[in-house]
Amino acid sequence: MSSDIPSPPIIYTLYHKFRSIVTPKQNGIYLLGESILLGILMSIFIYDYIISDLIILISLCISLAIVSLTSYLWVEKDMYHREDKMLRVTFKRLIVISFFGLIPMGLIYLITSTYNILLLIIILVYSGSLYWRSKKYNSERLIYISRHSDINEIWYTASVCMEQGIKNLENGNKYRGFYWFKQAQKKYKYINENEKRKRLRKGAKELSKSSMLFSILTFVDKLDFKMYNQEAHNSIKRANKHFATRFCDSCNKRKKIEDTTMFITEDGEQKIFCNYCQSNNYAHQQEDYKSYRDAENKNKRRKKQEQSMTVKKARNILDISDPVNKSSIKKAYRNKVKETHPDVGGSEKEFKKTEEAKEVLLSHINNVN
Repeated sequence: MSSDIPSPPIIYTLYHKFRSIVTPKQNGIYLLGESILLGILMSIFIYDYIISDLIILISLCISLAIVSLTSYLWVEKDMYHREDKMLRVTFKRLIVISFFGLIPMGLIYLITSTYNILLLIIILVYSGSLYWRSKKYNSERLIYISRHSDINEIWYTASVCMEQGIKNLENGNKYRGFYWFKQAQKKYKYINENEKRKRLRKGAKELSKSSMLFSILTFVDKLDFKMYNQEAHNSIKRANKHFATRFCDSCNKRKKIEDTTMFITEDGEQKIFCNYCQSNNYAHQQEDYKSYRDAENKNKRRKKQEQSMTVKKARNILDISDPVNKSSIKKAYRNKVKETHPDVGGSEKEFKKTEEAKEVLLSHINNVN
């Protein structure tokens, strides 16, 4: 089918390239520059047509800059470059940035005239626009996103592009739809080349294909529309099958998510095993553990036998001949201690052997009796 895919009209291609150049990434730096530029342009307009009070106009510029700066500082420092983080404006965040944005106007002029009210409305409207953009770009995504991927930002923006394309296609905005589908195709292609997980790469590849097929729908006739639309939805279904499964790192087979378990190794690497491989690995681990314990016990018994003192060795240490009784053992022990005790020039090791020899012989007599 790939050989039969039609090329887009030149005007579609030019529109896509133009929008790719002029459409900014709405990160922290962009929003800060946007507020400053907007403040300057609005101040010039108001100065020429409404009011010529420079203090009020300067405070307007400062207020708009404070709105975006407060929103900028709200985000973690290492997330300033991420569009999805900068545009995530909750209602609480909206209240805070509006409050700080109104401070310059409140300090310089209290609400004393119609013009002040107008400027306050402008600040609130700009703060509200950030909240509106947040709702638009950070709502729950309909297309799959991988939140735990190393490139989850690209997953998110790709989903936004795909949904924007579908929305514009349904509304009859063919040029905009073509642009968004091409952006989605580009991002899913990047994911397919850089994603670590095999199932996610395969899913991204299918979504890239569906984005390409959706883009064709913006310029083909009604006869071909149905065919490409069906194929695009089939690609999405195949992608969802990949997202609903995981590849086992042991047997390399695709399994349902509920039949797999993810493990984190000591190196921080994610490993996925299916239930079958887990049970096999567990059985092997149990066998290895049993073998290990048997060998350990055998070594302990051997060492114990090597270290344990025999009755014959004990008699030799205390220099006792038959017959052996308690009195002869104690007498021999006292004589031997006079030689082996550290206080009379003996060593700690020899003294301990003397002690052990006495205990072995006494224990032997008790067992015999």
